[in-house]
Amino acid sequence: NQSDTIRLRDNQDRVVDRVTYADEGDWALRGRWPEDRRGWIWLDDHDGGGKSLELTNPRLPNEYGQNWQASATNGGTPGSLNSRAAANVAPLVIDVQQTPIIPRPGEAVTISAQVRDESAAGVNVTLNWRSNSGPLNSFVMHDDGTDGDLFAGDGVYSANVPPQNDQMIVEYYVAATDATSLTRTWPAATADEGQVTNALYQVIGDFDPDVVWQPGDTPTYYQIMTPADRSAFNGTPHQSDAQFNATFISVDATGVQLRHNVGVRYRGSGSRFANPTNNRINIPSDRPWEGVTALNLNVDTIYNQIAGSLLFRLAGIPTAEASYVRMFSNGVDLRNGQFYAHVEPLNGDFADNRFPLDANGNLYKGRRPNESPPGGLGAGLVYQGEDPLPYGSYIKLTNESEADWSDVIHLTDVLNNTPDENYLEEVAKVIDIDQWLRYFAMHVMVANTEGGLVNGDRQGDDYAMYRGIDDQRFIMVPHDLDSVLNQVNRALFTATGVPALRRLLLHPDLVPRYYEHLLDIADNVFLSPDVEPQLRAVLGNATAEFRIARILDFLKNRAAFVKAEVLRELSFTTAFKPVNGLVTTTESAIGVFGEAGYEAQSVRVNGTSVSVDRTTGAWQLGSSITDIVSLNSTWQYLDNGSEPSPTWRTSVFIPDANWKSGPAELGYGDGNEATVVGYGDDPLNRHITTYFRHEFDVADASRYSSLLSQLQVDDGAVVYLNGKEVIRRNMPTDVPIDSTTLATTDVTGGSEAASSIYTLDPADLVTGKNVLAVEVHQFSAQSDDIS
Repeated sequence: NQSDTIRLRDNQDRVVDRVTYADEGDWALRGRWPEDRRGWIWLDDHDGGGKSLELTNPRLPNEYGQNWQASATNGGTPGSLNSRAAANVAPLVIDVQQTPIIPRPGEAVTISAQVRDESAAGVNVTLNWRSNSGPLNSFVMHDDGTDGDLFAGDGVYSANVPPQNDQMIVEYYVAATDATSLTRTWPAATADEGQVTNALYQVIGDFDPDVVWQPGDTPTYYQIMTPADRSAFNGTPHQSDAQFNATFISVDATGVQLRHNVGVRYRGSGSRFANPTNNRINIPSDRPWEGVTALNLNVDTIYNQIAGSLLFRLAGIPTAEASYVRMFSNGVDLRNGQFYAHVEPLNGDFADNRFPLDANGNLYKGRRPNESPPGGLGAGLVYQGEDPLPYGSYIKLTNESEADWSDVIHLTDVLNNTPDENYLEEVAKVIDIDQWLRYFAMHVMVANTEGGLVNGDRQGDDYAMYRGIDDQRFIMVPHDLDSVLNQVNRALFTATGVPALRRLLLHPDLVPRYYEHLLDIADNVFLSPDVEPQLRAVLGNATAEFRIARILDFLKNRAAFVKAEVLRELSFTTAFKPVNGLVTTTESAIGVFGEAGYEAQSVRVNGTSVSVDRTTGAWQLGSSITDIVSLNSTWQYLDNGSEPSPTWRTSVFIPDANWKSGPAELGYGDGNEATVVGYGDDPLNRHITTYFRHEFDVADASRYSSLLSQLQVDDGAVVYLNGKEVIRRNMPTDVPIDSTTLATTDVTGGSEAASSIYTLDPADLVTGKNVLAVEVHQFSAQSDDIS
């Protein structure tokens, strides 16, 4: 835990003392970020480092972190004198305040600090400050009722910083020295570079402290760094998680709040390369802000993130809250009048808020192998044996110091290895089955195209899950909702590319329950009369009216589409077409097929039971479902940058020596390809288009009543069946496509593994040789991967 409270009770069960400890702020020291020495981390050997946390001087108050230290030896000194015990320590510098929090030009700022020592005699306190990284000034602080001090002799020392110009940034720290020359500073000096992570404020002429907050006003955040740190932060590679020292100020309905010594870093996967970037603000755990110790500030399609969060919460799924805010970075609005999405991070605070009666469990976030700690093999719910190393891709967001993945190992074992005869019984012990069904149904309802586990990514990404202490069944938690609310006709089963989820979601006893969740969400969330006012309330001024109207239209149209797919009427047809009004055949047997609603328990033809695909409602007699092109089929491909003859899409084409072949998955740059294709000699000018074709034989095309195709592509593709265009994904519409045509959007992060299912016309198949042809297009010549 980042922070907790210890209570000491007497033999009458009365609390006689209590201490709330933490692992940051006054309970730790700042040290350099070890990966690139750019930012800062909190150093605390008492948090998982083998040391105990010891009170230093019992003559001083024990509620302050400055009076505690990590033990000198591992394991502490139980039963004997604390190894850090001292009768004389440097004065405690506590409860440092500045007034006003946001000064305007012409206003002096009063800095005050309470100072506690074994003896008040001989204590000297100084305020050390500078503006815009200029020379350091040192002012004596007073406890005599002058120079901003309110009351003489109360142990609170004060001094004034003179008025500064608009936008000026002031950096300061307080130093207290006792009669024995022991000195303590606040904020404390870093472990190895001295007094460089100090408190900050900025003069803001546009801020009006007399404005009365009104309902609907936009919360405003300020993050303030020294000019040198801001320049270094802006120059830090976006892949880095290095945190820079800053002061965070919020102005909202609760008033104006201030937190010093926060850490600001880049965040996100592909989205961290946006301009401006997403930010993560980590607040010291000994001084939470509005009950939390971290904030995510995102820039990508914030209206989707906010609306998606609301819809998931309305569906009863534990979800991070999201709202829109304005933020200034050293006085600059990097969004130029637009907003950030303030999204609640998934951490211990989230567990406390969402599971208050069972908050000490394990919260995990799934990551792909290339974004995992060394040894992690992805979070695709695959059983990897009993060695915990491969499970490092399940990132622990709580209880991090306990390197224990035994619950995940057991979960994946049960999901994959339980025999069919007792599968549901055993699975119900490790997951909340209906919660999982509703979770995946909700992702389908909002048409989440982000990729990751919910869209069949076997490597696992873009999801979280929680396992409590009292209720030890895993429940699913959404992560990353910026790619939702667009595709009205998206398929109803998108996660079944993950073997463990395919077994779960397609279990014959669970498919009807899954459909019931889809229908319930459609009727009681998407079509609820309350959804529009709630959406308008959370979106407010965050987006234009046309986007709100488009979201509302999506909800209605998506609900209608899903209900039509699920609530099918029983239908019946054959594979034969009438001739002169009569259905005739020269065959001794015929196939019949049709569709049935999800509530149909069975379908019989002339008393004979027929197979029913519970995911589509399709039933057939006299035929079966088969893969005519498998996922790992061998393909021919052209990767030399040339454009082939138009006949390359058809069976008459004869590939020349430039065409190579290999099994799927084909591509480059992701590390999971079965066949790596080329892109040319210049990594800054790669081929825009790569061509793929696969020939396959069909014995009798007339026997196929339906045809589905599953496509995973990065970035865009056009698909042809026997020369006819049948799919166009992430490509310009209604225009001719050639080898120089760019994909519409850049597919990044978890979206790279997303797959979609398309319904094709079986009449496009021919008896004999068929050709499935795909041309894959990059978003730019600098794109570093395709698949």
